[in-house]
Amino acid sequence: MASHQRFNELLAIMLDDVASENELDELVALARENQENLAQLKQHLVLSDRLSQYEDLRRAEARYLESLRTRVSADDSSAGFIQSVLNASHEPKTPARTDEKRPTQKRPWIWGVMALAATILVALFAFPQGDQPEQDPNASNVAVLPDAAPPVPVGPVAANPTPEVEELRDSGVALLTRKVGVQGGNANVWKEGVTVSPQQLTWDTGLIQLEFYSGATLVAEGPASIEIVDASNIYLNYGKLRANIPQPAQGFTILAKTLELVDLGTEFGMEVSSDGSVDVQVYEGKVELYEPNSNRNKTTRRELVQGKPLSITADGLSKVIDSGDLSFVSPRELASMTGTRSVKRYQRWEQQRDATIEDPRIAAYFPFDHDPVDDRTLVGYGPDGEKIHGAIVGAQWTTGRWNDKSSLEFKRPGDRVRLNIPGNYLSLTFSAWIRLDGLDRRFNSLLLTDEFNNNMPHWQVHQEGHMLLGMWMEAASDTAHYRSPNVFSLRDVGQWAHVVTVYDTVDSRVRHYLNGELISNQPIDQAARGDLTLGYVTIGNWTPTETSAWQKIRNFNGRIDEMTVYGVALTEDQVGELFQKGRP
Repeated sequence: MASHQRFNELLAIMLDDVASENELDELVALARENQENLAQLKQHLVLSDRLSQYEDLRRAEARYLESLRTRVSADDSSAGFIQSVLNASHEPKTPARTDEKRPTQKRPWIWGVMALAATILVALFAFPQGDQPEQDPNASNVAVLPDAAPPVPVGPVAANPTPEVEELRDSGVALLTRKVGVQGGNANVWKEGVTVSPQQLTWDTGLIQLEFYSGATLVAEGPASIEIVDASNIYLNYGKLRANIPQPAQGFTILAKTLELVDLGTEFGMEVSSDGSVDVQVYEGKVELYEPNSNRNKTTRRELVQGKPLSITADGLSKVIDSGDLSFVSPRELASMTGTRSVKRYQRWEQQRDATIEDPRIAAYFPFDHDPVDDRTLVGYGPDGEKIHGAIVGAQWTTGRWNDKSSLEFKRPGDRVRLNIPGNYLSLTFSAWIRLDGLDRRFNSLLLTDEFNNNMPHWQVHQEGHMLLGMWMEAASDTAHYRSPNVFSLRDVGQWAHVVTVYDTVDSRVRHYLNGELISNQPIDQAARGDLTLGYVTIGNWTPTETSAWQKIRNFNGRIDEMTVYGVALTEDQVGELFQKGRP
Protein backbone atom coordinates (compact mmCIF):
# COMPACT_ATOMS: atom_id res chain seq x y z
CA MET A 1 0.00 0.00 0.00
CA ALA A 2 2.81 2.42 0.95
CA SER A 3 4.68 1.53 -2.24
CA HIS A 4 1.61 2.24 -4.40
CA GLN A 5 1.01 5.55 -2.60
CA ARG A 6 4.63 6.54 -3.19
CA PHE A 7 4.30 5.62 -6.88
CA ASN A 8 1.23 7.87 -7.25
CA GLU A 9 3.06 10.71 -5.52
CA LEU A 10 6.09 10.39 -7.81
CA LEU A 11 3.85 10.13 -10.86
CA ALA A 12 2.14 13.41 -9.97
CA ILE A 13 5.51 15.09 -9.47
CA MET A 14 6.76 13.80 -12.82
CA LEU A 15 3.63 14.99 -14.65
CA ASP A 16 4.09 18.41 -13.05
CA ASP A 17 7.60 18.53 -14.61
CA VAL A 18 9.29 19.08 -11.26
CA ALA A 19 10.74 15.60 -10.62
CA SER A 20 14.37 15.40 -9.59
CA GLU A 21 16.84 12.84 -10.96
CA ASN A 22 16.45 10.65 -7.88
CA GLU A 23 12.66 10.87 -8.05
CA LEU A 24 12.65 9.82 -11.71
CA ASP A 25 14.92 6.86 -10.88
CA GLU A 26 12.61 5.84 -8.04
CA LEU A 27 9.52 6.15 -10.27
CA VAL A 28 11.05 3.93 -12.96
CA ALA A 29 12.08 1.36 -10.35
CA LEU A 30 8.58 1.18 -8.89
CA ALA A 31 7.11 0.81 -12.38
CA ARG A 32 9.44 -2.08 -13.17
CA GLU A 33 8.45 -3.88 -9.98
CA ASN A 34 4.68 -3.73 -10.55
CA GLN A 35 2.79 -4.35 -13.80
CA GLU A 36 -0.17 -2.26 -12.64
CA ASN A 37 2.13 0.68 -11.95
CA LEU A 38 3.72 0.23 -15.35
CA ALA A 39 0.35 0.27 -17.12
CA GLN A 40 -0.68 3.37 -15.19
CA LEU A 41 2.57 5.14 -16.06
CA LYS A 42 2.17 4.40 -19.77
CA GLN A 43 -1.43 5.60 -19.71
CA HIS A 44 -0.53 8.91 -18.06
CA LEU A 45 2.36 9.50 -20.44
CA VAL A 46 0.11 9.01 -23.44
CA LEU A 47 -2.52 11.34 -22.01
CA SER A 48 0.18 13.87 -21.18
CA ASP A 49 1.37 13.74 -24.78
CA ARG A 50 -2.15 14.42 -26.02
CA LEU A 51 -2.12 17.59 -23.98
CA SER A 52 1.27 18.67 -25.30
CA GLN A 53 -0.28 20.42 -28.30
CA TYR A 54 -1.81 22.89 -25.86
CA GLU A 55 1.31 23.53 -23.81
CA ASP A 56 4.04 26.12 -24.09
CA LEU A 57 6.67 23.53 -23.14
CA ARG A 58 9.53 24.82 -21.02
CA ARG A 59 11.14 21.61 -19.91
CA ALA A 60 14.83 21.46 -19.10
CA GLU A 61 15.66 19.42 -22.19
CA ALA A 62 19.29 18.80 -21.29
CA ARG A 63 18.24 17.20 -18.01
CA TYR A 64 15.65 14.96 -19.64
CA LEU A 65 17.79 13.83 -22.58
CA GLU A 66 20.79 13.12 -20.40
CA SER A 67 18.69 11.16 -17.93
CA LEU A 68 17.32 9.08 -20.79
CA ARG A 69 20.80 8.11 -21.91
CA THR A 70 21.83 6.91 -18.46
CA ARG A 71 18.57 5.49 -17.16
CA VAL A 72 17.24 3.24 -19.89
CA SER A 73 18.57 -0.17 -20.78
CA ALA A 74 16.66 -1.17 -23.89
CA ASP A 75 17.22 -3.82 -26.56
CA ASP A 76 19.18 -2.98 -29.71
CA SER A 77 16.24 -2.10 -31.93
CA SER A 78 14.60 0.06 -29.31
CA ALA A 79 17.87 1.78 -28.46
CA GLY A 80 18.48 2.52 -32.12
CA PHE A 81 15.12 4.12 -32.53
CA ILE A 82 15.48 6.20 -29.38
CA GLN A 83 18.90 7.37 -30.52
CA SER A 84 17.38 8.49 -33.82
CA VAL A 85 14.92 10.62 -31.90
CA LEU A 86 17.74 12.09 -29.84
CA ASN A 87 19.77 12.76 -32.95
CA ALA A 88 16.81 14.50 -34.57
CA SER A 89 16.56 16.80 -31.60
CA HIS A 90 20.13 17.98 -32.22
CA GLU A 91 19.60 19.16 -35.79
CA PRO A 92 20.84 22.74 -36.41
CA LYS A 93 18.70 25.26 -34.58
CA THR A 94 18.95 28.38 -32.48
CA PRO A 95 21.12 27.51 -29.47
CA ALA A 96 19.07 26.94 -26.33
CA ARG A 97 19.78 28.96 -23.24
CA THR A 98 20.97 26.84 -20.35
CA ASP A 99 20.50 29.38 -17.57
CA GLU A 100 17.65 27.96 -15.48
CA LYS A 101 17.56 30.45 -12.65
CA ARG A 102 14.14 31.73 -13.70
CA PRO A 103 11.18 29.44 -14.45
CA THR A 104 9.69 31.80 -17.01
CA GLN A 105 12.53 31.50 -19.53
CA LYS A 106 11.24 30.33 -22.89
CA ARG A 107 12.55 27.29 -24.76
CA PRO A 108 12.55 26.78 -28.53
CA TRP A 109 9.37 24.93 -29.32
CA ILE A 110 11.05 22.02 -31.07
CA TRP A 111 13.20 21.32 -28.01
CA GLY A 112 10.21 20.75 -25.79
CA VAL A 113 8.37 18.61 -28.31
CA MET A 114 11.33 16.33 -28.96
CA ALA A 115 12.15 16.00 -25.27
CA LEU A 116 8.57 15.03 -24.46
CA ALA A 117 8.41 12.62 -27.41
CA ALA A 118 11.66 10.97 -26.35
CA THR A 119 10.43 10.60 -22.78
CA ILE A 120 7.23 8.89 -23.90
CA LEU A 121 8.94 6.65 -26.42
CA VAL A 122 11.52 5.47 -23.92
CA ALA A 123 8.79 4.65 -21.43
CA LEU A 124 6.94 2.63 -24.04
CA PHE A 125 9.94 0.68 -25.35
CA ALA A 126 12.17 0.22 -22.34
CA PHE A 127 9.53 -1.53 -20.26
CA PRO A 128 8.15 -5.04 -20.85
CA GLN A 129 5.33 -5.10 -23.36
CA GLY A 130 3.47 -8.14 -22.07
CA ASP A 131 -0.20 -8.28 -21.23
CA GLN A 132 -1.18 -5.88 -18.48
CA PRO A 133 -3.66 -6.64 -15.72
CA GLU A 134 -6.97 -4.84 -15.89
CA GLN A 135 -6.71 -1.55 -14.03
CA ASP A 136 -8.71 -1.11 -10.86
CA PRO A 137 -11.73 0.99 -11.89
CA ASN A 138 -11.72 2.56 -8.44
CA ALA A 139 -8.11 3.70 -8.66
CA SER A 140 -9.20 7.19 -9.68
CA ASN A 141 -12.51 9.04 -9.49
CA VAL A 142 -11.25 12.01 -11.47
CA ALA A 143 -12.62 13.01 -14.87
CA VAL A 144 -10.38 11.99 -17.78
CA LEU A 145 -9.06 14.32 -20.39
CA PRO A 146 -11.22 15.30 -23.35
CA ASP A 147 -10.38 13.92 -26.76
CA ALA A 148 -7.57 15.78 -28.43
CA ALA A 149 -5.64 15.31 -31.62
CA PRO A 150 -3.22 12.40 -31.03
CA PRO A 151 0.51 12.84 -31.68
CA VAL A 152 1.70 11.96 -35.18
CA PRO A 153 3.02 8.36 -35.19
CA VAL A 154 6.77 8.05 -35.80
CA GLY A 155 8.52 4.79 -36.63
CA PRO A 156 7.74 1.92 -34.26
CA VAL A 157 5.22 4.00 -32.33
CA ALA A 158 2.65 3.23 -35.02
CA ALA A 159 2.79 -0.43 -34.03
CA ASN A 160 1.79 0.40 -30.47
CA PRO A 161 -1.73 1.82 -30.45
CA THR A 162 -2.77 4.15 -27.66
CA PRO A 163 -3.98 2.05 -24.72
CA GLU A 164 -7.67 2.32 -24.08
CA VAL A 165 -8.49 4.35 -20.98
CA GLU A 166 -10.47 2.42 -18.40
CA GLU A 167 -14.08 3.66 -18.31
CA LEU A 168 -14.93 5.29 -15.00
CA ARG A 169 -17.54 3.64 -12.80
CA ASP A 170 -20.01 4.91 -10.22
CA SER A 171 -20.70 2.90 -7.07
CA GLY A 172 -23.58 5.16 -6.07
CA VAL A 173 -27.26 4.21 -6.08
CA ALA A 174 -28.85 7.47 -4.89
CA LEU A 175 -28.27 11.18 -4.26
CA LEU A 176 -28.86 13.00 -0.99
CA THR A 177 -30.59 16.08 -2.36
CA ARG A 178 -31.98 17.82 0.74
CA LYS A 179 -31.43 17.81 4.48
CA VAL A 180 -32.85 19.93 7.29
CA GLY A 181 -31.82 19.88 10.93
CA VAL A 182 -29.99 16.57 10.67
CA GLN A 183 -27.98 15.62 13.75
CA GLY A 184 -26.53 12.53 15.39
CA GLY A 185 -25.18 9.24 14.16
CA ASN A 186 -22.95 9.55 11.10
CA ALA A 187 -24.84 12.56 9.71
CA ASN A 188 -21.97 14.98 10.30
CA VAL A 189 -20.33 13.93 7.00
CA TRP A 190 -23.47 14.22 4.89
CA LYS A 191 -23.97 17.14 2.56
CA GLU A 192 -26.56 17.98 -0.04
CA GLY A 193 -25.74 16.69 -3.49
CA VAL A 194 -23.50 13.85 -2.31
CA THR A 195 -23.70 10.47 -4.06
CA VAL A 196 -24.81 7.66 -1.74
CA SER A 197 -23.47 4.12 -2.14
CA PRO A 198 -25.03 1.06 -0.47
CA GLN A 199 -24.58 1.67 3.27
CA GLN A 200 -26.43 2.21 6.52
CA LEU A 201 -27.63 5.74 7.35
CA THR A 202 -28.41 6.46 11.00
CA TRP A 203 -29.30 9.81 12.61
CA ASP A 204 -31.18 11.18 15.61
CA THR A 205 -33.18 14.16 14.36
CA GLY A 206 -33.94 15.98 11.14
CA LEU A 207 -35.08 15.19 7.60
CA ILE A 208 -33.25 14.00 4.50
CA GLN A 209 -34.36 13.45 0.93
CA LEU A 210 -32.91 10.61 -1.15
CA GLU A 211 -33.37 10.40 -4.91
CA PHE A 212 -32.59 6.89 -6.12
CA TYR A 213 -31.17 6.10 -9.55
CA SER A 214 -34.30 4.00 -10.16
CA GLY A 215 -36.41 7.18 -9.97
CA ALA A 216 -37.82 6.72 -6.46
CA THR A 217 -37.75 9.66 -4.02
CA LEU A 218 -37.80 9.18 -0.25
CA VAL A 219 -38.12 11.75 2.52
CA ALA A 220 -36.99 10.19 5.80
CA GLU A 221 -37.34 11.66 9.29
CA GLY A 222 -35.17 10.88 12.28
CA PRO A 223 -34.62 9.21 14.57
CA ALA A 224 -34.07 6.69 11.80
CA SER A 225 -31.83 3.91 10.59
CA ILE A 226 -31.98 2.92 6.93
CA GLU A 227 -29.84 0.34 5.19
CA ILE A 228 -29.54 1.13 1.48
CA VAL A 229 -29.17 -2.15 -0.42
CA ASP A 230 -29.30 -0.91 -4.01
CA ALA A 231 -31.23 1.52 -6.22
CA SER A 232 -34.50 -0.38 -5.70
CA ASN A 233 -34.27 -1.91 -2.23
CA ILE A 234 -33.81 -0.57 1.30
CA TYR A 235 -34.19 -1.97 4.82
CA LEU A 236 -35.92 0.33 7.31
CA ASN A 237 -34.74 -0.62 10.80
CA TYR A 238 -36.71 2.21 12.38
CA GLY A 239 -37.90 5.69 11.48
CA LYS A 240 -40.45 7.46 9.27
CA LEU A 241 -40.40 7.97 5.53
CA ARG A 242 -42.60 9.09 2.70
CA ALA A 243 -41.96 7.63 -0.74
CA ASN A 244 -42.90 8.89 -4.18
CA ILE A 245 -42.48 6.05 -6.67
CA PRO A 246 -43.09 6.92 -10.36
CA GLN A 247 -43.86 4.20 -12.87
CA PRO A 248 -40.22 3.66 -13.98
CA ALA A 249 -39.36 2.81 -10.36
CA GLN A 250 -42.33 0.45 -9.90
CA GLY A 251 -41.33 -2.49 -7.73
CA PHE A 252 -39.29 -0.41 -5.27
CA THR A 253 -39.10 -2.49 -2.10
CA ILE A 254 -38.83 -1.61 1.59
CA LEU A 255 -37.99 -4.40 4.00
CA ALA A 256 -38.67 -4.28 7.73
CA LYS A 257 -38.63 -6.74 10.59
CA THR A 258 -42.39 -7.22 10.36
CA LEU A 259 -43.11 -7.05 6.63
CA GLU A 260 -41.91 -6.53 3.07
CA LEU A 261 -43.54 -3.67 1.15
CA VAL A 262 -43.48 -3.69 -2.67
CA ASP A 263 -44.62 -0.52 -4.37
CA LEU A 264 -46.70 -0.64 -7.55
CA GLY A 265 -46.04 2.92 -8.68
CA THR A 266 -47.56 5.13 -6.03
CA GLU A 267 -47.01 7.44 -3.05
CA PHE A 268 -47.10 6.20 0.53
CA GLY A 269 -45.84 6.78 4.07
CA MET A 270 -44.31 4.19 6.38
CA GLU A 271 -43.16 4.25 10.00
CA VAL A 272 -41.25 1.50 11.79
CA SER A 273 -41.06 1.78 15.58
CA SER A 274 -38.18 0.50 17.67
CA ASP A 275 -40.31 -2.50 18.79
CA GLY A 276 -40.81 -3.59 15.16
CA SER A 277 -44.41 -2.43 14.70
CA VAL A 278 -45.23 -0.78 11.36
CA ASP A 279 -47.75 1.83 10.22
CA VAL A 280 -48.43 2.27 6.48
CA GLN A 281 -50.57 4.86 4.72
CA VAL A 282 -51.09 5.00 0.93
CA TYR A 283 -51.69 8.47 -0.49
CA GLU A 284 -52.10 7.41 -4.11
CA GLY A 285 -52.22 4.04 -5.89
CA LYS A 286 -51.53 0.84 -4.00
CA VAL A 287 -48.80 -1.30 -2.46
CA GLU A 288 -48.31 -5.00 -1.79
CA LEU A 289 -47.44 -6.30 1.68
CA TYR A 290 -45.78 -9.67 2.32
CA GLU A 291 -44.62 -11.46 5.41
CA PRO A 292 -40.87 -11.11 5.96
CA ASN A 293 -38.66 -13.91 4.60
CA SER A 294 -41.62 -15.39 2.68
CA ASN A 295 -39.98 -14.91 -0.70
CA ARG A 296 -43.17 -13.03 -1.62
CA ASN A 297 -45.32 -16.07 -1.14
CA LYS A 298 -48.74 -15.28 -2.61
CA THR A 299 -50.48 -16.81 0.39
CA THR A 300 -49.02 -14.03 2.57
CA ARG A 301 -49.78 -11.25 0.09
CA ARG A 302 -52.13 -8.42 0.97
CA GLU A 303 -52.93 -5.26 -0.97
CA LEU A 304 -53.20 -1.85 0.61
CA VAL A 305 -54.94 1.01 -1.20
CA GLN A 306 -55.49 4.73 -0.68
CA GLY A 307 -57.57 5.76 2.30
CA LYS A 308 -57.07 2.61 4.40
CA PRO A 309 -54.01 3.09 6.63
CA LEU A 310 -52.85 -0.04 8.38
CA SER A 311 -50.97 -0.75 11.60
CA ILE A 312 -49.11 -4.05 12.05
CA THR A 313 -47.74 -5.14 15.42
CA ALA A 314 -44.39 -6.84 15.92
CA ASP A 315 -46.33 -10.13 16.21
CA GLY A 316 -47.90 -9.64 12.78
CA LEU A 317 -51.37 -8.62 13.94
CA SER A 318 -52.90 -5.83 11.86
CA LYS A 319 -55.71 -3.32 12.12
CA VAL A 320 -57.03 -0.34 10.17
CA ILE A 321 -56.30 2.97 11.87
CA ASP A 322 -57.39 6.59 11.49
CA SER A 323 -55.34 8.49 8.94
CA GLY A 324 -55.25 11.45 11.31
CA ASP A 325 -52.97 9.43 13.57
CA LEU A 326 -50.21 9.43 10.93
CA SER A 327 -48.09 12.30 9.63
CA PHE A 328 -45.35 12.06 6.99
CA VAL A 329 -43.40 14.99 5.51
CA SER A 330 -43.73 15.17 1.73
CA PRO A 331 -41.00 16.25 -0.74
CA ARG A 332 -42.94 19.48 -1.35
CA GLU A 333 -43.06 20.28 2.37
CA LEU A 334 -39.36 19.53 2.71
CA ALA A 335 -38.61 21.80 -0.25
CA SER A 336 -40.46 24.59 1.52
CA MET A 337 -38.43 24.00 4.68
CA THR A 338 -35.13 24.08 2.82
CA GLY A 339 -36.22 27.19 0.96
CA THR A 340 -36.91 28.99 4.24
CA ARG A 341 -33.56 27.85 5.64
CA SER A 342 -31.78 28.94 2.45
CA VAL A 343 -33.25 32.46 2.66
CA LYS A 344 -32.09 32.80 6.27
CA ARG A 345 -28.58 31.63 5.46
CA TYR A 346 -28.33 34.00 2.49
CA GLN A 347 -29.40 36.90 4.69
CA ARG A 348 -26.77 35.87 7.25
CA TRP A 349 -24.13 35.78 4.48
CA GLU A 350 -25.09 39.30 3.36
CA GLN A 351 -24.29 40.54 6.87
CA GLN A 352 -21.00 38.64 6.76
CA ARG A 353 -20.18 40.19 3.34
CA ASP A 354 -20.62 43.71 4.70
CA ALA A 355 -18.38 42.87 7.66
CA THR A 356 -15.69 41.42 5.40
CA ILE A 357 -15.56 44.58 3.28
CA GLU A 358 -14.66 46.47 6.47
CA ASP A 359 -12.20 43.81 7.70
CA PRO A 360 -8.71 45.39 8.01
CA ARG A 361 -7.05 42.01 7.42
CA ILE A 362 -8.13 41.68 3.79
CA ALA A 363 -5.77 42.22 0.87
CA ALA A 364 -8.63 41.69 -1.59
CA TYR A 365 -12.26 40.58 -1.29
CA PHE A 366 -14.60 39.67 -4.14
CA PRO A 367 -18.23 38.89 -3.19
CA PHE A 368 -19.09 38.34 -6.88
CA ASP A 369 -22.05 40.70 -6.85
CA HIS A 370 -23.55 40.99 -10.34
CA ASP A 371 -24.07 44.54 -11.61
CA PRO A 372 -26.37 44.28 -14.67
CA VAL A 373 -25.35 47.79 -15.77
CA ASP A 374 -21.64 46.90 -15.87
CA ASP A 375 -21.61 43.12 -16.09
CA ARG A 376 -18.06 42.82 -17.47
CA THR A 377 -16.48 44.18 -14.31
CA LEU A 378 -15.91 42.23 -11.11
CA VAL A 379 -15.93 44.68 -8.22
CA GLY A 380 -13.78 43.83 -5.23
CA TYR A 381 -12.51 45.56 -2.13
CA GLY A 382 -9.03 46.16 -0.81
CA PRO A 383 -7.77 47.57 2.49
CA ASP A 384 -9.89 50.41 3.90
CA GLY A 385 -12.73 49.57 1.51
CA GLU A 386 -10.81 50.72 -1.57
CA LYS A 387 -12.43 49.23 -4.67
CA ILE A 388 -10.63 46.80 -6.97
CA HIS A 389 -11.98 46.49 -10.50
CA GLY A 390 -11.41 43.20 -12.30
CA ALA A 391 -11.89 42.80 -16.06
CA ILE A 392 -14.13 39.80 -16.86
CA VAL A 393 -13.06 37.98 -20.01
CA GLY A 394 -15.47 35.38 -21.37
CA ALA A 395 -16.80 34.12 -18.02
CA GLN A 396 -20.58 34.41 -17.67
CA TRP A 397 -22.78 35.40 -14.74
CA THR A 398 -25.04 32.70 -13.29
CA THR A 399 -26.53 31.65 -9.94
CA GLY A 400 -24.32 30.95 -6.95
CA ARG A 401 -24.73 29.08 -3.67
CA TRP A 402 -28.24 30.49 -3.30
CA ASN A 403 -30.82 31.42 -5.93
CA ASP A 404 -30.39 35.10 -5.08
CA LYS A 405 -26.58 34.88 -5.08
CA SER A 406 -24.59 35.46 -8.28
CA SER A 407 -21.43 33.70 -9.43
CA LEU A 408 -19.14 33.58 -12.44
CA GLU A 409 -18.99 30.44 -14.55
CA PHE A 410 -15.69 29.49 -16.18
CA LYS A 411 -15.89 27.01 -19.05
CA ARG A 412 -13.78 27.97 -22.07
CA PRO A 413 -9.96 28.14 -22.22
CA GLY A 414 -10.16 31.92 -22.50
CA ASP A 415 -12.49 32.56 -19.54
CA ARG A 416 -10.84 34.58 -16.77
CA VAL A 417 -10.87 37.70 -14.60
CA ARG A 418 -7.88 40.08 -14.76
CA LEU A 419 -7.03 42.32 -11.83
CA ASN A 420 -4.27 43.81 -9.69
CA ILE A 421 -3.69 43.17 -5.97
CA PRO A 422 -0.86 45.38 -4.68
CA GLY A 423 1.22 44.99 -1.55
CA ASN A 424 3.79 42.77 0.16
CA TYR A 425 2.81 40.24 2.83
CA LEU A 426 4.57 38.04 5.36
CA SER A 427 1.66 35.55 5.28
CA LEU A 428 -1.43 35.04 3.14
CA THR A 429 -4.75 33.20 3.38
CA PHE A 430 -6.66 32.27 0.22
CA SER A 431 -10.38 31.54 0.61
CA ALA A 432 -13.00 30.75 -2.03
CA TRP A 433 -16.40 29.17 -2.53
CA ILE A 434 -16.21 27.04 -5.68
CA ARG A 435 -18.35 24.57 -7.62
CA LEU A 436 -16.33 22.15 -9.69
CA ASP A 437 -17.99 21.02 -12.90
CA GLY A 438 -15.13 18.73 -13.90
CA LEU A 439 -11.42 18.01 -13.53
CA ASP A 440 -10.66 17.62 -17.22
CA ARG A 441 -7.37 19.51 -17.26
CA ARG A 442 -4.20 19.01 -15.24
CA PHE A 443 -4.35 22.35 -13.44
CA ASN A 444 -7.61 24.10 -12.58
CA SER A 445 -6.70 27.68 -11.71
CA LEU A 446 -8.20 29.53 -8.79
CA LEU A 447 -5.82 32.52 -8.43
CA LEU A 448 -2.52 32.77 -10.29
CA THR A 449 0.00 35.58 -10.55
CA ASP A 450 0.95 36.54 -14.11
CA GLU A 451 4.63 36.23 -13.30
CA PHE A 452 6.11 33.33 -11.42
CA ASN A 453 9.01 34.99 -9.67
CA ASN A 454 10.15 34.66 -6.08
CA ASN A 455 7.24 34.08 -3.64
CA MET A 456 4.51 34.66 -6.22
CA PRO A 457 1.76 32.11 -5.48
CA HIS A 458 -0.15 29.89 -7.90
CA TRP A 459 -3.31 28.55 -6.19
CA GLN A 460 -4.98 25.70 -8.06
CA VAL A 461 -6.90 22.42 -7.94
CA HIS A 462 -4.97 19.55 -9.52
CA GLN A 463 -6.60 17.06 -11.85
CA GLU A 464 -5.91 14.25 -9.40
CA GLY A 465 -8.20 16.02 -6.92
CA HIS A 466 -5.84 17.79 -4.53
CA MET A 467 -5.40 21.43 -3.58
CA LEU A 468 -2.10 22.85 -4.78
CA LEU A 469 -0.14 25.97 -3.88
CA GLY A 470 2.94 26.50 -6.05
CA MET A 471 5.65 28.98 -5.07
CA TRP A 472 8.90 29.81 -6.88
CA MET A 473 11.93 30.01 -4.58
CA GLU A 474 14.70 32.20 -5.94
CA ALA A 475 17.26 30.95 -3.43
CA ALA A 476 16.82 27.35 -4.55
CA SER A 477 16.05 28.03 -8.22
CA ASP A 478 13.17 25.63 -7.76
CA THR A 479 9.42 25.48 -7.19
CA ALA A 480 7.86 24.48 -3.88
CA HIS A 481 4.63 22.50 -4.37
CA TYR A 482 2.38 22.32 -1.31
CA ARG A 483 -0.20 19.62 -1.99
CA SER A 484 -3.16 18.41 0.02
CA PRO A 485 -4.41 14.82 -0.15
CA ASN A 486 -6.81 14.07 -3.00
CA VAL A 487 -10.17 15.40 -1.81
CA PHE A 488 -12.12 16.03 -5.04
CA SER A 489 -13.56 13.38 -7.35
CA LEU A 490 -16.42 12.98 -9.80
CA ARG A 491 -18.77 12.66 -6.84
CA ASP A 492 -18.06 16.26 -5.93
CA VAL A 493 -18.96 17.65 -9.36
CA GLY A 494 -21.79 20.18 -9.13
CA GLN A 495 -21.46 20.70 -5.36
CA TRP A 496 -20.39 23.89 -3.65
CA ALA A 497 -17.25 23.63 -1.54
CA HIS A 498 -15.27 26.04 0.62
CA VAL A 499 -11.52 25.84 -0.02
CA VAL A 500 -8.86 27.64 2.00
CA THR A 501 -5.07 27.62 1.83
CA VAL A 502 -2.97 29.37 4.50
CA TYR A 503 0.69 30.30 3.95
CA ASP A 504 1.87 30.99 7.51
CA THR A 505 5.44 32.25 7.85
CA VAL A 506 5.14 32.65 11.64
CA ASP A 507 4.60 28.91 12.15
CA SER A 508 6.44 28.06 8.89
CA ARG A 509 3.48 25.95 7.74
CA VAL A 510 1.17 25.68 4.75
CA ARG A 511 -2.32 24.46 5.66
CA HIS A 512 -5.14 23.39 3.32
CA TYR A 513 -8.79 23.31 4.44
CA LEU A 514 -11.94 21.90 2.84
CA ASN A 515 -15.35 22.90 4.18
CA GLY A 516 -13.86 24.17 7.41
CA GLU A 517 -11.82 21.02 8.09
CA LEU A 518 -8.02 20.87 8.08
CA ILE A 519 -6.90 18.41 5.40
CA SER A 520 -3.17 19.15 5.14
CA ASN A 521 -0.48 20.75 7.33
CA GLN A 522 3.07 20.79 6.00
CA PRO A 523 6.27 22.77 6.61
CA ILE A 524 7.29 25.66 4.39
CA ASP A 525 10.35 24.79 2.33
CA GLN A 526 13.55 25.88 4.05
CA ALA A 527 14.68 27.67 0.89
CA ALA A 528 11.69 30.05 0.96
CA ARG A 529 12.79 33.66 1.54
CA GLY A 530 11.18 37.09 1.52
CA ASP A 531 7.72 38.65 1.41
CA LEU A 532 4.82 37.33 -0.65
CA THR A 533 3.61 39.43 -3.57
CA LEU A 534 0.65 39.19 -5.94
CA GLY A 535 0.46 42.16 -8.33
CA TYR A 536 -1.25 41.36 -11.62
CA VAL A 537 -3.23 38.15 -11.14
CA THR A 538 -5.93 36.12 -12.84
CA ILE A 539 -8.95 34.44 -11.27
CA GLY A 540 -9.97 31.18 -12.91
CA ASN A 541 -7.06 31.02 -15.36
CA TRP A 542 -3.42 31.95 -15.99
CA THR A 543 -2.18 34.93 -18.00
CA PRO A 544 1.62 34.52 -18.18
CA THR A 545 3.64 37.61 -19.01
CA GLU A 546 5.57 35.78 -21.74
CA THR A 547 3.05 34.58 -24.28
CA SER A 548 3.39 32.27 -27.25
CA ALA A 549 1.22 30.69 -29.90
CA TRP A 550 0.54 27.80 -27.51
CA GLN A 551 -0.87 28.66 -24.11
CA LYS A 552 -1.31 26.10 -21.37
CA ILE A 553 -4.98 25.40 -20.75
CA ARG A 554 -5.47 26.01 -17.05
CA ASN A 555 -8.93 27.54 -16.85
CA PHE A 556 -11.14 26.58 -13.96
CA ASN A 557 -14.11 24.43 -15.00
CA GLY A 558 -17.00 25.46 -12.79
CA ARG A 559 -18.30 28.40 -10.77
CA ILE A 560 -16.80 30.78 -8.21
CA ASP A 561 -19.09 33.03 -6.17
CA GLU A 562 -16.77 34.42 -3.47
CA MET A 563 -13.01 34.85 -3.09
CA THR A 564 -10.99 36.49 -0.33
CA VAL A 565 -7.26 37.04 0.09
CA TYR A 566 -6.28 37.89 3.65
CA GLY A 567 -2.93 39.55 4.31
CA VAL A 568 -2.52 37.40 7.43
CA ALA A 569 -2.58 33.70 8.32
CA LEU A 570 -6.03 32.72 9.62
CA THR A 571 -6.28 30.17 12.41
CA GLU A 572 -8.18 26.89 12.18
CA ASP A 573 -11.05 28.30 14.25
CA GLN A 574 -11.27 31.38 12.02
CA VAL A 575 -11.40 29.20 8.89
CA GLY A 576 -14.16 27.10 10.46
CA GLU A 577 -16.12 30.25 11.23
CA LEU A 578 -15.82 31.39 7.59
CA PHE A 579 -17.31 28.09 6.47
CA GLN A 580 -20.18 28.15 8.94
CA LYS A 581 -21.17 31.71 8.02
CA GLY A 582 -21.02 31.01 4.31
CA ARG A 583 -22.40 27.48 3.96
CA PRO A 584 -25.46 27.23 1.71
